[in-house]
Amino acid sequence: MHPMTEDNVFIDGSNGRRRCLVCRRASTAYAPLMSEEVAKRVKLALRRGSSLSQITHGKPTGGGKTNLSLVIASFKVVKRYRQENPEFDRFVAEAIADSNAVGQRIRLRRHLKLNGIVAPWPALIIGAV
Repeated sequence: MHPMTEDNVFIDGSNGRRRCLVCRRASTAYAPLMSEEVAKRVKLALRRGSSLSQITHGKPTGGGKTNLSLVIASFKVVKRYRQENPEFDRFVAEAIADSNAVGQRIRLRRHLKLNGIVAPWPALIIGAV
């Protein structure tokens, strides 16, 4: 057990409890190996347009409630596999390169729909107007 001193404690945002930073860092640093089968599932999901948040946390692309059945692997497992496999890392980097732009288009489309604005698709969304 580590001392729960001020410089070694953080407050867990999910439940307000005090947590040990040393234990947290040790837990985060350890990531089990990802099997080739799981790596193939991650690649397939990315090819189909899934986000890393969806693959690692179950948060659907474009928003919505978290769906844990969408989780394929934890973030730290994917991160370790990316660090150990440069080819996989390049694939993931290319697959998520425009994810911010995709998310912005989805949020804009949702905003327009909520406000009853009819826009010529895709001109207004892409910015070609």
